[in-house]
Amino acid sequence: MTLWTRNGTTTDRWEEVMRSMVQLILGTYMVWDARRLRLCDTYFDAQQPIAEAAREATPAGACPYFAGTENRPSVHQ
Repeated sequence: MTLWTRNGTTTDRWEEVMRSMVQLILGTYMVWDARRLRLCDTYFDAQQPIAEAAREATPAGACPYFAGTENRPSVHQ
């Protein structure tokens, strides 16, 4: 009786272990590289002027999600 078998061989299981290790290493490198390049900071810094312009265009006390929707055609007619 062998443990960890699928489709009859333990070779398949060892291939899965190796593939998992490669995915772990490559995924770790991908996260490390993204942090090194500061991709999120770059993206959100570029989006900040757009968000500020939208915030300034929204009247005080209004919901920013629905601001300016009174002139748009409604989907729920």
